[in-house]
Amino acid sequence: MLNLASLLAILASMLAMFWPEELDPLLKPRDSSSLLNSSHYINFDFIIVGAGSAGSVVANRLSAHWKVLLIEAGGPEDYYTDTPALAPTLIASKYDWNYTTTKQPHSCLNNGGYCFVSRGRVSGGSSTINGMVYCRGNPQDYQKWEEMGNPGWNYSCVLPYFLKSENSTIGTSSYHSNAGELSVSYPNFKYPITEDFIQAGREYGLPLTDYNGPNQIGVSYTQYNMREGVVRCSSSKAFLDPIRNRPNLYIFMNTLVVKVLFSEEPTRRAVGVTCVRAGRHYDVFANKDVIISAGALDTPKLLLLSGIGPRLHLQEMGISVVADLPVGNNLVDHVGVFMTFKLNTTYIDCCGEFTNRTVERYARDKTGELTAYLYQVQMFLPSGRRPTAGTSTELSIGLDKVNNSAGEGPNALILVGVTKPESVGQIRLKSKNYKDQQLINPNHFSKKIDIENLMEGMKQTLEIFRTKALKKYSPRWIVDDVPQCLPYYTEPITNQFLECYMKYQGKVTVTNHQVGTARMGNSSSNSVVDHELRVYGIKNLRIIDASIMPEIISCNTNAPCVMIGEKGSDYIINTYQ
Repeated sequence: MLNLASLLAILASMLAMFWPEELDPLLKPRDSSSLLNSSHYINFDFIIVGAGSAGSVVANRLSAHWKVLLIEAGGPEDYYTDTPALAPTLIASKYDWNYTTTKQPHSCLNNGGYCFVSRGRVSGGSSTINGMVYCRGNPQDYQKWEEMGNPGWNYSCVLPYFLKSENSTIGTSSYHSNAGELSVSYPNFKYPITEDFIQAGREYGLPLTDYNGPNQIGVSYTQYNMREGVVRCSSSKAFLDPIRNRPNLYIFMNTLVVKVLFSEEPTRRAVGVTCVRAGRHYDVFANKDVIISAGALDTPKLLLLSGIGPRLHLQEMGISVVADLPVGNNLVDHVGVFMTFKLNTTYIDCCGEFTNRTVERYARDKTGELTAYLYQVQMFLPSGRRPTAGTSTELSIGLDKVNNSAGEGPNALILVGVTKPESVGQIRLKSKNYKDQQLINPNHFSKKIDIENLMEGMKQTLEIFRTKALKKYSPRWIVDDVPQCLPYYTEPITNQFLECYMKYQGKVTVTNHQVGTARMGNSSSNSVVDHELRVYGIKNLRIIDASIMPEIISCNTNAPCVMIGEKGSDYIINTYQ
């Protein structure tokens, strides 16, 4: 099997031969950061912090009318990030912030209680390094948002914004659109075993459904943010690449924003930001709004460094208080566990090692296994204990090639996730030095119901892998990767073993769907922004990203972030036009 370095070298060579536009830097967003060296006073209508899932959308929509500066801490995406099958290798790469949680008492115990947290440090943000799954969540999620004091955020109100962005090739219905910029498709290559996974879900009693349609519960082929089933479609590719020559848009890449600047008026107003590039500090200014789209982990860090947050914490850090708001509270993430099943490969006639031929098929014909991400089937299951509570478990099912040793053949890999966790954590500063990583405390499994729901999801997974559809593969759950739990292993599987397994497994319990740390609501006592995403008590400062979600949605969070970018942009346009 080609190692990653060899594969990338061959891939670059073949792309140059057969698909040169994939390597053309002139087709990527332009970096305007040289402006920082030309003037000490740089002025724009809007400044957006973060070119991620939401920020890229906001930059596109606002720069159609005004002069916009988009500041991104990372660099451009490239052919490596574009290649779907290589997505798992982007974790802990140069495109990743590579964060670590504080020590957790109930999770990642195999790693001393420290969980690895992946967030994109690249144009497109986490949409450039994630699993590309396009999923909106359950309509009930958004109804709950509105009931929590956020008018205009129920599903009938947000669906038009999902449709506005979407450019889907998976079929036409009132729940899909082909008029937007964000590509949604199935991959050009489908593993033959995918049909057996689908059949297993149906045998288990799940209907074949479109999880982005009116009913989420069921089994579905995974919908991806992929262009024509071949290449990743990040928010950067969708919303920034097409406007690379728009004169109103300026992008500073490899530039870190470390503070929001405020006026000295009695009513505070955001007027700009301080950013750092190549070790030098610069101030840039906005005539209208500063918009923070740095994500659920970095938006609270920036707000806290700027003096917006819990008064006592800011005083402990020696930071002057600009606004006493619950920034960093309400951190929620989908908790999950990986279950790997050894398969009888006699019946798997695909999925050999990546070879020169594999790379050539991708570069020349735009097909083959490099177009396929490892998860190809999604299952959304109800809870047997709470059947009226919507979905309880999401299963992402596929074949793991990239992380397998040569010659072993592919294993089935299932990510079992709790869709509505109740454990709540927080973000705090380690110090007032922007170079220090923020303290990320997800507090996983602090609520017993999360353990119970994940345990139920693991049992459901075991039942699905006992169906007739998968019997010929003789699937065997590989459990010896968590040796601390083997003393509890018996047949039938006990709750004690399942709980041990989920708490000890590796460095990863998080699913990197963090939300809520600058939540939206109708009171500054428990929220940071109002329903139009304006920061309480501060004029001309908005937050548009996953941190505003008042409650986590029952699905992967990238598509909702794009929707938030669309809806937030409209609020701003309606304010200033």
